[in-house]
Amino acid sequence: MIKMQRDEILRLLYRRYSCRDFDKNKKIQKEDFELILESGRLAPSSLGLEPWEFIVVTSQNIKNKIAQDSSGNHNQIQNCSHLLIVCNLITELIAPESNYLKTLYKDNETFLAIQSMFHSICNNRLNGDEKLINAYLREQCFISIGQMTQVAALMDIDSCIIGGFYAKGLKKLLDTFMSVDRIEPVCLIAFGYSMKCIASSKHRKPYEDTVKWL
Repeated sequence: MIKMQRDEILRLLYRRYSCRDFDKNKKIQKEDFELILESGRLAPSSLGLEPWEFIVVTSQNIKNKIAQDSSGNHNQIQNCSHLLIVCNLITELIAPESNYLKTLYKDNETFLAIQSMFHSICNNRLNGDEKLINAYLREQCFISIGQMTQVAALMDIDSCIIGGFYAKGLKKLLDTFMSVDRIEPVCLIAFGYSMKCIASSKHRKPYEDTVKWL
């Protein structure tokens, strides 16, 4: 395996940015987008719960309808090549007592160990509060979101993470195409190719204001 140099890694990290103006005529190849999805599927999650589902939208008609139900980012949603809806699984589905863990862990000993740890998190750390448990599941989705957008940047594919949308309206729209009882939309990610030059710098806090060593 070839080890990447530090400067090359930094260049690729700077490559990722929030694209505001996609070229609507330039589409991502299917095999390239499959790799982005695979990076999300392989992302780490607490206890390996993988509490996410990804819905890929390429239909222009559906993208237009989603854009109408969002508070902003209309151009990104309408003009991107692929719109990804990242969803978290609902708490009832993924509860320690549900069958979900058994689908992940076939070995009974591993299943019981993970189930015990998940019980502890839900009851002790999250006080059995369904809203807190749901927030915990949503948090895991952002790990996959970060991984997918960074992998896209490595492939010279641009992206924009979108949080400004009406979740209930989106679920109602999706319900006309598929069952959405088990999921809650977390965010949208627009993927495509920028119309403009790629940003060469990032506005970030200084290193010394961000990192502390002990």
